[in-house]
Amino acid sequence: MINEFSVHPTPTNNKAKTVFLATMISGIVIAAISCIIPLYKGIVGLFGFILIVTALLFYTKYVAIEFYYDIVKDGDGLPLLIVRQTTGKRTSTLSRIPLADVTKVERVTRRERRAHKTERGFLKYNYGPTFSPEVVYRITLFGRYERAEIILEGTDEFADLLREYSEEARNLSKIIEENEY
Repeated sequence: MINEFSVHPTPTNNKAKTVFLATMISGIVIAAISCIIPLYKGIVGLFGFILIVTALLFYTKYVAIEFYYDIVKDGDGLPLLIVRQTTGKRTSTLSRIPLADVTKVERVTRRERRAHKTERGFLKYNYGPTFSPEVVYRITLFGRYERAEIILEGTDEFADLLREYSEEARNLSKIIEENEY
């Protein structure tokens, strides 16, 4: 029996906050120095500006966002994995994944993830709040309209539940297709 639930992964390390603070402080210091020194003023100021922009990109990508993974049922009773992103007060739906199209859910370490090459024709999405996590879960999606690999964070129980629900969803979709004809 497929139940609806929601998972909210929290970042497991503070690397992103450290990188954000280091680049922001460095950028501000270098921008201030560019106002004082007469030689190479423009180049030093540009470098400080680039560091500040990099810090803001780290903030918006890893520090200020939260992800939610929801399993809900659609109108036909088939389960969907919905990935939502919250930035401040704004919530947006990033992905609606039919669990019947999920072919594989696997646990991947950092080393395995770096060595993995995504097959040609597959899209790749990363919906994890942690900058360079130790363990993630790769979901391989092979649907009618899209082939993709999706990176999520969570626990082993969450991955087991996704495997179980995807198997049950495939069986349900076969039954629905047989009854339509």
